[in-house]
Amino acid sequence: MDVPIGSQVSDVSELIAKVYGDDLLAASAGLNMIIAPDLQSCQRINEHCLDAIAGESTEASACDDDKDNFNPSVYTPDYIASLKLSGVPPAVLCLKKGARYMVIRNYDVQGGVCNGTLCSVTEIHRNLIFVKLLTGTQKGKVIPLHRCSIPVSSESSGLPFAFSRVQFPIVPAYCVSIHKSQGQTLEKVGMFMEYPVFAHGQLYTALSRTSGWDSIFVLAPNGALQNVVKMHVLI
Repeated sequence: MDVPIGSQVSDVSELIAKVYGDDLLAASAGLNMIIAPDLQSCQRINEHCLDAIAGESTEASACDDDKDNFNPSVYTPDYIASLKLSGVPPAVLCLKKGARYMVIRNYDVQGGVCNGTLCSVTEIHRNLIFVKLLTGTQKGKVIPLHRCSIPVSSESSGLPFAFSRVQFPIVPAYCVSIHKSQGQTLEKVGMFMEYPVFAHGQLYTALSRTSGWDSIFVLAPNGALQNVVKMHVLI
C-alpha cells in the first residue's frame, strides 16, 4: 500500500529546514520533530543537525563493562561501541550547549526526568551535565544529570553475553525513532523514510503525531510511503 503525501521534499537539508527553520537552537524547545523507522536514519539526521549548530561540541565517551565477554578477540571494544542499540545511549555521545536531547531512562520519575522527556543541554562537565527540561511535569526546570550504568541484555544486543554501558542517559532528539515518538503531540512532523516501515502500525503511529497533512513533510523514495502488510501472516 502506497500512501501519497502532499508536502514532499527532495533532500535531508530541505527536510530539516521545513521542520526546524534556519535556527536549530531556537527550534529546540518547539513542538516539531523528524521521525525515522530505524536508528541508522535517526543518527544521520541528528549528526546533520548537530553539525549545523554553531559552537564547539564535546564528545562524552562511554565505558562498557564487558567482563563476561568470553572471546574479546572477536567481540572487541571497538565493535561493541559501534553497535546501535535501542534504548541505549551511543558509546560516543556528541554534546552541544542548547541542542535538544531525549532522556531514554526513567532517571528520576518524581523529579520529572522520565523516559521520553525532552531536554536541552546547558552545562557540560566530565561526569555531569546540566539540562533544561523541555517537556514533562517539571518543564523549564534545570537539573543535574549524571552518567549512569545501563544494562544491555544479550537479547537486545544480539551478542552472546550481557554487558553494561556507563553513559549519560540521553540521545540527540532532532530525529527520533517511530517507537520513541509515541505519546508526542507535535506541530510539525518530518518523516525520513529511506526504507519502508518494518512493523504493521508504525506508519499510522508516525502520521498521527500531528493534526493535519499540511504539517507533515516527507523525504521518501519514489515520493510515497509504503506500508508493508504481510497478508499471509494476518490471514
